[in-house]
Amino acid sequence: MLTLHPLFGNDAVLQCEEPLPIWGMAEPGAPIAVRLGDLAAATAADSSGVWRVSLSAQPPGGPHELTVTSDKESLKHTGIMLGEVWLCSGQSNMEWTLGMLQKSDLDTASANDPLLRCFTVQRAHSLSPLATLQGIWRATDPATVRDFSATGYGFALHLRAATGRAVGLIVAAFGGTQISAWLPTTTREARPEYTSLREEWAKKAALPTPVRLEPHPYLARSSAVAGWETSAFDDRGWSTLKVPGFWQDQGWNFNGAVWYRRTVELPAHWRGCALVVDFGACDDFDETFVNGTKVGGIGPELPTAYNTLRAYPVPAPLTRNGRVTIAVRVFDQWGNGGIVRRAGLLLENDAGERLPLEGTWQAKVETELPFRLPPAAGNCPPTSLYNGMIHPIAGFGLRGVLWYQGESDAPRAAQYPLLLADFIAAWRAAWGRPDLPFGIVQIANHLTPQPRPGDSAWAELRWAQLAVAQATPHTGLVVAIDLGEPDNLHPPRKGAVGERLARWALATVYRRPMEAWGSPLPIKSWPESDAICVRFEQVGAGLRTRDDAPPRGFQIAGVDRQWRWAEAAIVALDTVHVRANGVASPAAVRYAWQDNPECSLENSSGLPASPFRTDDWPLTTAS
Repeated sequence: MLTLHPLFGNDAVLQCEEPLPIWGMAEPGAPIAVRLGDLAAATAADSSGVWRVSLSAQPPGGPHELTVTSDKESLKHTGIMLGEVWLCSGQSNMEWTLGMLQKSDLDTASANDPLLRCFTVQRAHSLSPLATLQGIWRATDPATVRDFSATGYGFALHLRAATGRAVGLIVAAFGGTQISAWLPTTTREARPEYTSLREEWAKKAALPTPVRLEPHPYLARSSAVAGWETSAFDDRGWSTLKVPGFWQDQGWNFNGAVWYRRTVELPAHWRGCALVVDFGACDDFDETFVNGTKVGGIGPELPTAYNTLRAYPVPAPLTRNGRVTIAVRVFDQWGNGGIVRRAGLLLENDAGERLPLEGTWQAKVETELPFRLPPAAGNCPPTSLYNGMIHPIAGFGLRGVLWYQGESDAPRAAQYPLLLADFIAAWRAAWGRPDLPFGIVQIANHLTPQPRPGDSAWAELRWAQLAVAQATPHTGLVVAIDLGEPDNLHPPRKGAVGERLARWALATVYRRPMEAWGSPLPIKSWPESDAICVRFEQVGAGLRTRDDAPPRGFQIAGVDRQWRWAEAAIVALDTVHVRANGVASPAAVRYAWQDNPECSLENSSGLPASPFRTDDWPLTTAS
């Protein structure tokens, strides 16, 4: 059977100005002819059925038609654009979609750009390399954009505006995962430094978790449910479930399809008005009806459906009689399921008035399936995500990679410089691109600020990211130390992260003139009497502080390695002078060295200085 890799489907974005690899499967030995616009190439499937061609580099533009033919079959995909393609990977702060954010610095209501597209790779972990994956290309509109990586979308907005080219995001991310899951086997077995980790990795690799959890089919509604979505249906004989909540927590210990119904009497002045039904997230998929008319639904085409907020418009004709019956068919493929509020759970009119939907809903089982555990980050052995989500796309034309990960590796921050450097080298080797650009997002401030200087695994991880970015060509560090929140592991200001990634890419990858495109980074330090001076690069018109007060967040130590808060002063455009009473002969300086530090140093572009240290003393995570 003739197939194309899913990345070459309808509305794909292919990398312009680079050779165009295209591949798929067919009967062994079958002749293959490929045509993209005016380009053509021919080959034959090998003995395992794999075929691959490479077309010459093309300028940006489109749309084009892609056709593939063999002696018996043919495929045609349309809407193909040549533009800028970026791979977005990491853990939850890259995976988190706009629809998952309860607040955001990105606008979704006005999003409408058919040339900004996203392909979200479905979660998959495997103990052996997979050949293909699941996902589709989706263009931006107010509905689809809620399912895009928020960090990736913030980046793509600025790249679109600056280049005028089509932008395609490939999002392959998995929340809660360690970097070891994204390393190929050859990398993690190559270094003696990883010996201490192999026992831990071996235990994970031996977990009795299925290698790959294929989703249940999104079952068509059973004939037995005829009329369950209508307002006339009598549901008084049904059971009840509390909403929000998982049905497994209420004694229904299975996966499958469950219907929820709730009838709401509308205020008189709401009758005949358009409304919005907002009930947060449904775990996993939903079809939502109001008075028998379908008003929305999200299915398995969206890998993050289980955590995506639902907000569906209700047309005015459906509210004329003053009563609405909301019927929701929830399909849960694994883990817990139900209507689970992460925001919303209400009816709202255009005036902003709201009716709550919390409480008891009528509920009935349509299809009961055996309970299955979901794919979880803790069940992702080393290399398993590389095998399942990266190996199947290795070689696809890219301009670069955006990497936002590290929170899960804070306990081994001392080893993270080696892990991150090996990770970058391994992915570059997989693409055959030793200069493949990598934008690295430094993990944001989080947890409770501390009144005294002290150890911090999160600070050590940030230092590791800085060290790798400064030592590795064709990489850039995006600092987010001012964007986090103490009680939120997923900072909502993803637009700011995306903008900073775009500044790096435009300045260094696309060679656009830009002053102080990145955060101030330390490049040199030296003693001066009872102080230490630190010089920075990327200062623009000069260093400053957010509040024009002396810089905060510096600490200093003598040879006794006892850290004290320090006084700091900007003494030149690019230099900070640091000292502390009681430290006559300072030996080292650290800046923003806490999980959630108070720090204020920035450049003339308003970008915060990176946390850093000048010492090489052993880190607390070395053990």
